[in-house]
Amino acid sequence: MTEEFFDIYVNFAYGDDEPMIEKCTASGLKDAIHRLMYGPFASIGGIKSFKIIDSGDFVVFSVQDGKITYPIKKDLN
Repeated sequence: MTEEFFDIYVNFAYGDDEPMIEKCTASGLKDAIHRLMYGPFASIGGIKSFKIIDSGDFVVFSVQDGKITYPIKKDLN
């Protein structure tokens, strides 16, 4: 069985408005989220937002200004 890949669109607080896109496997997703939310660059406010898109082009996780915007609690119930 092949592992699913995700695209992560990262918008930085400084500079270009064009998002950086990185690829991630399902097994590396937890570490990528942690790095983008709590890593050194994120802790100084360098990351404005990021969203994770699955292979079906659906948003599976989204963060804006350090706050999770998707999924929200009602989506998890």
